[in-house]
Amino acid sequence: MPDDLDDLISQLNNVAQPTPSRLEASGSLVGWLELVREIDGSDLLLVAGSKPVIRARGKLTPAADSLLDGDDIEAAVAPVVASATLGRYRSGEAVDVASPSPISAASG
Repeated sequence: MPDDLDDLISQLNNVAQPTPSRLEASGSLVGWLELVREIDGSDLLLVAGSKPVIRARGKLTPAADSLLDGDDIEAAVAPVVASATLGRYRSGEAVDVASPSPISAASG
């Protein structure tokens, strides 16, 4: 697994595609998830030290221009993840979160 994570981080750092401008400044989980849906993406990747990135049709596309830190990620996801998952994240563990239903603006 560590090699997979290292490969993913290398890919994230090499993303150089243009960012859709209407959501660049939103910096919100809901905004990023709306963009995932808009570009028919499958994953939203939030990794400290990287831009938020969407995996769509096998390509990685940045969802914003700014790099995230751990506080940014926690602020974005804390309102919508289980407390046990948030605790694992806070202890330094990488976590994977899936949502069975859409996350609305009311959730965040």
